[in-house]
Amino acid sequence: LPRAPAAETSPTRTLHYLRVLSGAFQATADLARGLSECGCGDLDCMSLVDSLFATYRDGSLAHEVALQQNLFDTLVNMNPPAATIKTLEGRAKLAEEDLHVLRSC
Repeated sequence: LPRAPAAETSPTRTLHYLRVLSGAFQATADLARGLSECGCGDLDCMSLVDSLFATYRDGSLAHEVALQQNLFDTLVNMNPPAATIKTLEGRAKLAEEDLHVLRSC
C-alpha cells in the first residue's frame, strides 16, 4: 500500500494518494469477494480486508479535510474565473467519490 503523504504535500499528490488507495481497496475487496464465492472455508475475507485497510481508511479523513481546505483557500484567495472553479469542483467531486468508495466498503 502507498505511504501517506506528509501534511505539507501538494494537493495533487494527496489526491493521487487517495485515488491509489481507493483503487487498491476496491481491487482487494473484489479479490476477497471472489475468494469467498469460491469457498475459502471459514475464512472471512472481507473482515481481513477491512482490518488491512482500517488504518488507511481512518487516516483518509485528514487528507480529505486538507484537500477541501486547499480548495476553499484557492477559491477565496484567487477569485478564479468560472472555468477554474469548474475544474476545482470536478477534482473535489472525484476526491469525494474515491473517499466514498473507501468508506462504503
